[in-house]
Amino acid sequence: MRRATAALGKPLDYPEDAERRLEAVGFDIIKHNRLSVRTCQDKTLGENDAQNQLTRWYRHTMFHPAFKTIRGMSMALFTHQLGWTPQQIVALCGEVHHTLNQIRSPWYHKL
Repeated sequence: MRRATAALGKPLDYPEDAERRLEAVGFDIIKHNRLSVRTCQDKTLGENDAQNQLTRWYRHTMFHPAFKTIRGMSMALFTHQLGWTPQQIVALCGEVHHTLNQIRSPWYHKL
C-alpha cells in the first residue's frame, strides 16, 4: 500500500512534518498526538482501559469482514498502481484479515 500510494504522489505514511503542514494552512494546533494503535488488546490492562477501548473500536472498523475496509482501501490502488488482479487482492485481504485477527497479533498502526 505504501508503494501504491507513493506512486500516486499521495503517500499513506504519517508525515513527520504533519503539525507544520496543518499550521501552514491555517490550523491552530491545540493538541497533536501521534497514536500507536495495537491490532489486539493488551491482556495486562483492564477491559475499560482507554488503549484497549481504542483497539476494540479500531479492530471493529478496520478488520470486521462486513466493513471490507482493507479491500476497499486496496482495490483501486493495487489494480491501477501495481497491476494486480482483483482475485489477487481478495486473496491478500483474506490473509491480512486472518493474520490480524490472531489473538496475539503484535502489529500496530500509527494514527
